[in-house]
Formats: sequence, C-alpha cells, structure tokens
Amino acid sequence: MSGITPRTTGQRFRAAREGARMSVKEVSEMFGCTVTSVSNWELGKNLPESVKLPQLAAVYGVSIDWLLDVGPGQNEEIEHLIGLYHRIPTFEKRRAMLRLIRSLIDPTHSLTE
Repeated sequence: MSGITPRTTGQRFRAAREGARMSVKEVSEMFGCTVTSVSNWELGKNLPESVKLPQLAAVYGVSIDWLLDVGPGQNEEIEHLIGLYHRIPTFEKRRAMLRLIRSLIDPTHSLTE
C-alpha cells in the first residue's frame, strides 16, 4: 500500500485492493459481483455483503478490522449496539440505531441520512 494512510473505509478498500495488485474487474469476477459494486465500496457508497468480508480481507492480505477501520474495543461496542438494535420494537428507532452503528463503522457516514 502507498505511504498515505487511508482515512475512509472506501479509501481502505481501494488501498487494500491496490496493495494486492488486483484490478476492480479481477475483484468483481472473483467475488461474483459487478465492477460497479466494487467501485461503490471504494467510493464509500456502500459496503460488501458481510459474508464476503473475511474472503476480501484474506485476498487483500489485511484484517477485517483494518478494512472497516475498527479500533480496539470498538467491536464489542458495535456488537452490543447490534444486540440492542434487535430488541428495539419500532421501525423509526431501529433506523436511528442503525445510523448510529453505521457511523461507528464509517465515521464519514452522516447520522441524519
């Protein structure tokens, strides 16, 4: 990877792919998704399906925590919030909790979207 530290999750996905010397097309073919999907991960528009993260990290030679920029102790906090999320009865409250969880995973994500 380059000497510049990626600041966003999307930048991390791109830096990891480039560090693995793979093209967007190669990644899309390997993971059975479109080139647009891989590009959107790298632009921070969305994230890959969670079941693909372990394989992506392995292919890229990085950890899932690095890809998602999860710091020490943050996994436990996110897991706790996800547990709370599943116990929330109303749709609006669930959406608010989901925005909070997403903002912890990706600090560039707005809480008001």
